[in-house]
Amino acid sequence: MRQMKKEPDNLNQAYKYCFKCGNRLFEEAEICPKCGVRQQNTTAPVKTSNRNKLTAALFALLLGGIGAHKFYLGKAGDGVVYLLFCWTGIPFIAGIIEGLVLLSMSESEFDQKYNQLDQPKQPKQKKSSGILPIIFVAIVFAFIIIALLS
Repeated sequence: MRQMKKEPDNLNQAYKYCFKCGNRLFEEAEICPKCGVRQQNTTAPVKTSNRNKLTAALFALLLGGIGAHKFYLGKAGDGVVYLLFCWTGIPFIAGIIEGLVLLSMSESEFDQKYNQLDQPKQPKQKKSSGILPIIFVAIVFAFIIIALLS
């Protein structure tokens, strides 16, 4: 006598298939009841924002002096600082540098940094803030000293 396959009762439930035997499983299942193989996590992280790397780079290169790229990337505080110092020309130079950095970044690096991913966050490792703020402050001091000596 042939044994009938019992389908899950909840039809609204999401399903996946066992990568070994092809048995239909609930999406939350970790082990296939038919073959006993542990299932691999095949779900990829999902973007929750759609910021584009090329758009951000173009904003930085063309409108970096007023911080347009910072506002686009969700860093409004940095954008305000760029607006406050736009008369010095320093944000323009920083915008060009940041635009080139954005263009050299891979899509996955950009997504990880600027597009929120719907997955558990790992503890952040403390990393240095970079050389750009140091250069920025040095240039500001240079302008102030030149203005005082003139």
